Amino acid sequence: MSRTLPVEGQDTEEFRELARLVRALVTGADCTLQPAGDSWDIVLTTYRAAGERAIRWMDRYHIGGCGPVIAHRDSLMWLVPPGTVHRWMHERGTCFGGPFQIPVPPPGARRGPGPHWRMPLRSDHLVDPLLLKHALDRFELAPPEPALLQGAEPPVSR
Repeated sequence: MSRTLPVEGQDTEEFRELARLVRALVTGADCTLQPAGDSWDIVLTTYRAAGERAIRWMDRYHIGGCGPVIAHRDSLMWLVPPGTVHRWMHERGTCFGGPFQIPVPPPGARRGPGPHWRMPLRSDHLVDPLLLKHALDRFELAPPEPALLQGAEPPVSR
């Protein structure tokens, strides 16, 4: 059976289901989109080996541990206190607040594919932005890829 794209204006159940499956693959099937700016802002960085070293360092030196970090593809989303977006000035990470939405994985999601907790969310403990800036410099994390920052939607929810 060959499939063709629907004609403009044609809306079929089959293509709605295909779109749902693609969205689930990209954002993570069990994730919920939650707004930044209320409970947290996010700092987006690249992941790679330097990101892993930064997480381990933060976990060692941050009182109470690193704080929550969501991994997705080659990106890390560091959950920082709300309002950080108004004070964030750093070339190695991009900060987002409201109205951006991020895919938040369920508490037990510790592996991909899709967004997952690299460091879990625990009560109200968030990543310290000043310590994060130090870690970004210390481990020379690369800034987010420009392609991740295009468009009005948050870069990781596509």
